[in-house]
Amino acid sequence: MSLNIKNEEAHKMAAELAAIRGVSMTAVVVEVLRKELEAERGKRTGKRTVEGMLEAARRFREGLPAGMHSSDHNDLYDENGLPC
Repeated sequence: MSLNIKNEEAHKMAAELAAIRGVSMTAVVVEVLRKELEAERGKRTGKRTVEGMLEAARRFREGLPAGMHSSDHNDLYDENGLPC
């Protein structure tokens, strides 16, 4: 098997990262591709979508005025549970 990338910028970046980490350029390419592939797979499974929604809900909740962190709407109903 072979992978021949003829891009000067890609070669320079892979070589620099390999030198910094003290590994081969092949190891750098495999590691980066593995991380990117895992990230893409995570998007497709919905994991990141759910995490993003939970984060958005947290930020929204933090922006609410004090006392509005509850879904209690008792003031909208009478003693029999009927709408006022």
